Amino acid sequence: MTVNLRLRVLAGLLLSAIWITVNIAFADAAPPSVLAQPVVVATPVGLSSGPPSTLAIQRPTPVHASPAATTRPIAIPTPMEASAEHPTNIDRPVPTTTSPPPITRASVPPRIDPPVNSSIAVERQYGYYDKGPHVVTLQMELGMRSVDGVYGPNTRKAHINALGGPTAVLYRNYPEIGRTPTPCSHGCIPGDEHYELPTLGALINEYFLPEDRALARKIAFCESSGQTHDIGSAEVSDALAVGWFQHLAKYWQERSEKAGWKDYDPFNGRANVAVAAWLYYSSGVHHWNPSRTCWEAL
Repeated sequence: MTVNLRLRVLAGLLLSAIWITVNIAFADAAPPSVLAQPVVVATPVGLSSGPPSTLAIQRPTPVHASPAATTRPIAIPTPMEASAEHPTNIDRPVPTTTSPPPITRASVPPRIDPPVNSSIAVERQYGYYDKGPHVVTLQMELGMRSVDGVYGPNTRKAHINALGGPTAVLYRNYPEIGRTPTPCSHGCIPGDEHYELPTLGALINEYFLPEDRALARKIAFCESSGQTHDIGSAEVSDALAVGWFQHLAKYWQERSEKAGWKDYDPFNGRANVAVAAWLYYSSGVHHWNPSRTCWEAL
């Protein structure tokens, strides 16, 4: 019994030694790459693998996910580049029209009331080149740098601006101006587009002789920057001269009546040109001597 037990132990030890010897021999003969190949464990995409283990875990890469595509920077266009590809309303040129708008009642400058807190000196009327202590008081009220007691061009301009501007002073001193309705082509209602009147060039051709039309156009341009395509005559100067041909307001009522245009405003283009032609042919071109240097040079 004892002998059999010993034989079994020896046989087991012998078999173990043979098995270990065979494995060692196989390990020496196998290539290193086979022994070092990591074990591939399939892991669901998107799940965390937890802390690193002794096994080299490889996760399958999705077919649609390209490493280059996920790391490529996104190109954001600058405002200039974006506007070049998709221009906005700001980038587009504002459409312009070559035809002047028709004249309406709104083309007559609206009435402007003078400041209510004007001083007595400012409210008073003065003659051009008026002199005296009252002008000194005015100049001081206006805060002028030069106080010489003479109501010259600079004092008059500052005075008119203090009263609200040339148009306000025109309506203030000559209340009859600006109250006459603007005539229209035929019986019409404001806003129905029937207030179209001829252009400055057409009116000059109508009221001036052919040999005088070029000079008339030059005078209108030098007096009020009037262009031949203009419609309407609304310029008012610091001297209270009105319209294309700059008719002085203090003479308008008398001259327009003599010319056959009674009760018409100098803002009316036709009346402005017609009275200018009457002045030109009745007494000469000297009425526009203040701008002579300009229209003689054109």
